[in-house]
Amino acid sequence: IIIRLLALLPLFLMTSCDPLFYMYNDSVVEVVDHHILDPNGITPETNGQFMGASMAAHVGTTKTVRQARIVTPYSDMTGTPFALRPSVHIHRSGGTGPQGSLGLLPRVDLLLKFRSDSPILYGVKVQLIGDGQDARTRGFKLGMAGYYGEALERQHEERKLDPDYYDPPISRYDTKVFGRYREGALLLGYRVDSDRIFFQTTAFTHVRSNARITVDTVTENLIAETWVWVMTLGLRTHLPMLEGSFLHIEAGCDIAGVNGVWDDADVLAAIGVGYGW
Repeated sequence: IIIRLLALLPLFLMTSCDPLFYMYNDSVVEVVDHHILDPNGITPETNGQFMGASMAAHVGTTKTVRQARIVTPYSDMTGTPFALRPSVHIHRSGGTGPQGSLGLLPRVDLLLKFRSDSPILYGVKVQLIGDGQDARTRGFKLGMAGYYGEALERQHEERKLDPDYYDPPISRYDTKVFGRYREGALLLGYRVDSDRIFFQTTAFTHVRSNARITVDTVTENLIAETWVWVMTLGLRTHLPMLEGSFLHIEAGCDIAGVNGVWDDADVLAAIGVGYGW
């Protein structure tokens, strides 16, 4: 038995300096996160006329940024009823939502988009080369777009964990997460005929998120700076069953990080059906 215990000693030394008892008895009370849209969802063409508009329903990938975990270790090991665990983990999720544009000038559109838990973003698109969507002329198209949005998410819960395990138990939990979202995109495309345009999007998103977390009488603030580089290829094709209707397909990859640390590279995709007039 002694020999077997000695054989396990190197494994023990390679683990965290936290006690093993502490590592295996954490209970996650809540995860604090925020959400970011992934694909851009637009083509380089503007609507081409004042009050020309389009609206589409999209389903696709999003990103969830886990800003913190709230855990409750046994108090006799740590002396506190809870601990905040900052995290830089980003993972792919999904959502649905509308995306729309409204013609302000022949080469300028106002934009709006959101998807499930992500915030509403408002933006502007400017077409630099080529005719707008109303003309549907063949050739190269070039445009630029920018979005901005703010979001405030709040969770409040009163709970009492089993006092046999947690002393004192957690009886109040409250988080407020405020985020500012900025996105810029370069849009390049080629319309092959009046019904189809192929396009490529390169976009950059920056999110500054401030989470204010209160557990019982203790409050902490955690700030996360998240950035996402996105590159996609897409196709928008007009549908024959209804004049003005279209199918939008987009897929690509992204690279993301939090607080200056690269964290995630992933694939992304979206599909939408819409109508323009």
